[in-house]
Amino acid sequence: MEIFGKRLTTFEIDPDGDHFRLNFSDAKGEPASVTLPTDCLNELVMTMPRIAATALRMKHHDSSLRLVYPLGDWQLEEAPGHSCLILTMKTPDGFSVSFKVGRGDIEEIAELAAGAPAAALTH
Repeated sequence: MEIFGKRLTTFEIDPDGDHFRLNFSDAKGEPASVTLPTDCLNELVMTMPRIAATALRMKHHDSSLRLVYPLGDWQLEEAPGHSCLILTMKTPDGFSVSFKVGRGDIEEIAELAAGAPAAALTH
């Protein structure tokens, strides 16, 4: 069954944490929802930026476009019990994502940002 949505409204997490519900308005403005197991959340988080970027490129007929978010805040911390670091980046509106990075990666980023031409800032 295909449901055409108009806009997302809220979300809910079941008390046991095993499922989440995305609430939205359907094309007629009526409330609707989809419930999925929380095991799907990582897949959803990983897929949504790809969907948004593809839609942006298709809408504007420009394959060079990409989603760019303003950086509001960031935090670099040691991962307890591991030799890696956790880099968390946040947008001003509250979107947050964390990455596991090695010290060598951070050092390379810092070196490139400090002196390399912008075209060379790719790993």
